[in-house]
Amino acid sequence: MMAARSGPPGPAAAHVRHCSKAPAPRISAKDYGQEIMRCAKMNLWQKAFFTIARMESQELTPDVWSYTAAMSACGRAQQWEQSLSLFRESLDKRSAPVLRSYR
Repeated sequence: MMAARSGPPGPAAAHVRHCSKAPAPRISAKDYGQEIMRCAKMNLWQKAFFTIARMESQELTPDVWSYTAAMSACGRAQQWEQSLSLFRESLDKRSAPVLRSYR
């Protein structure tokens, strides 16, 4: 067992403290939208659904394409309740889905 080191912290500890104080890079709505579209293509409906919620928690508004992709992922997985929930939310936020996506 190693003894605890006494004395001032070394340069590695100072670097960790410095990095922990640096602000995290802000993820844009476009980045989130691209993530949702990737999820839809890979049939990851849960991740697409919760990415919409994560956007909102970051005070970003999902656009029509984000909602459409998330609804599409939910629909393909036969998660109709989640898809309808997203549909209602998109209407409430005036981001109506693209009907062309459902043909």
